[in-house]
Amino acid sequence: MLSPAVNQAIQAALQGRWEEAVEYNLTVLETSPQDIDALNRLAKAYKEVGKLSLAKKIYQQVLALDRYNTIAQKNLDKLASTKTPSSSLNHTVTSSAFLEEPGKTKTVKLTKIADTQILNNLTSAQPVNLVVKIHTIIVTTTDHTYLGTLPDDLTHRLIRFIKAGNKYTAIVRTAQTGNLTILIRELSRSKRLLHTPSFPSPKVSDTGLNTLSQ
Repeated sequence: MLSPAVNQAIQAALQGRWEEAVEYNLTVLETSPQDIDALNRLAKAYKEVGKLSLAKKIYQQVLALDRYNTIAQKNLDKLASTKTPSSSLNHTVTSSAFLEEPGKTKTVKLTKIADTQILNNLTSAQPVNLVVKIHTIIVTTTDHTYLGTLPDDLTHRLIRFIKAGNKYTAIVRTAQTGNLTILIRELSRSKRLLHTPSFPSPKVSDTGLNTLSQ
């Protein structure tokens, strides 16, 4: 079971409250100075508030404790090519990313989700990939780390729509232990489905869906 300070650190990060995330993770580290997850979260928070040198220092500390830690290594590589703080851009994206449009957006709770350690490193409004398989759609990070799968009913619908030419994007909405939700947004609609919403309300009929099975 996660301690209150760990839960507060995770929630602060998910809500983009990075200054608070720094403080909560420092609190965790006071009693557990070699907590790898807390160190990675702290480095992420430092990065988001623009303290890149501190972020690098903490990631290097993680690698000193765990030389094969992929989270620290990947983020160090990213920081090596970062010239300006990204926090202002991140807050701009976060503030507008969750605007919903009837028929074009849907919040989805994923199934078969990844381990808690992976979920703890996700942030609100973080872009994710929708990867179409034969009978499923899996969700991954942009560096292809598995996060979960879409529910079966939505999977069957979106596979047909994607094959017909629709385009979609998705971001993390909430990530907690045992629970991960994403927001899927329709980017463009094929001519065959011009009048068929991707995510209709229960009272709206699918006027063009039958054509996909013909």
